[in-house]
Amino acid sequence: MTYRIRKGLTHRLWSNYIKAAPEYYGIFSKEKLAMDHFAIIDFTSKYSGIDYLKEIFKLIGYTERGAGYLPDKQNNFMWLSSPEFSEKSPKEALPQPIIADFCNDKFSKSTRKIIEKYSKCNYQNFDLTMIKSAMKDAEEGNQLAEHYVVDVISGHLNSKFSEHPTLKEYEAVKEENQLLAWILLFGRRINHFGVGVCPESHSSLENFNSHVQNNYNAVMNKEGGLIKGGAKCGIEQSSTMGKVIEIKLEDGVVKTNDSFLEFVWRYPVKPSPKAMKDYYMDFIPVNADRVIESLFVK
Repeated sequence: MTYRIRKGLTHRLWSNYIKAAPEYYGIFSKEKLAMDHFAIIDFTSKYSGIDYLKEIFKLIGYTERGAGYLPDKQNNFMWLSSPEFSEKSPKEALPQPIIADFCNDKFSKSTRKIIEKYSKCNYQNFDLTMIKSAMKDAEEGNQLAEHYVVDVISGHLNSKFSEHPTLKEYEAVKEENQLLAWILLFGRRINHFGVGVCPESHSSLENFNSHVQNNYNAVMNKEGGLIKGGAKCGIEQSSTMGKVIEIKLEDGVVKTNDSFLEFVWRYPVKPSPKAMKDYYMDFIPVNADRVIESLFVK
């Protein structure tokens, strides 16, 4: 039952993501790719952040796998996985959720006040008791309860801010932390999906990147090099630059990048790999630090 909920939630989050970034649908539908992970970055407050999001994902069966920190961005992150993840093939495994927040004590007093202001404006307590009750009904075979859990959690994770910052507030936060400024505009919406490149269709991530640039006119993130990582660390990653869009605030307009798409090449740790446990399964903070700059206007 919880597997169906996790699968349904993945499908819903992907659907919402691809509606916001339809330019990536062609790449995913035409290439041999597997969902590897998705990422949510959040404010750190009473009703948001890693500890808060972790409880939601644990409620539907996800377990913690690892954590890291991006010092340049004052950004903590953690990844979780579905219980059957290690035994599934890359094509069958559900993507790992990556959840992240910020070290508020690293920010100025004025920025902390802005975080507090918009956390109160836009985040409300999530009723875990109600979801737990619905999951009991789902365990007894109530499919409506399953759909309800998926609807409520996906809606909560994709909820739009009811209030935007002023241009002055946005610019002040952006000067201090560009990633935090992105969250101030978009909230905890999925900022990217990571997809695994299948060796059956491409000999390397470098080969795949060339293919994507030549056939889909993708603008790639070259911060720290087109490819982040390598065989020595067990994983290679590249990503598109999020599409530049304009967001209208009450007192002005800002340009920012929308969500992006990441490409992942995981190296095997065993000969003749079949399941995810036969590949390097974790994440490298220095790689993540450069990949997430796909959200920044260059």
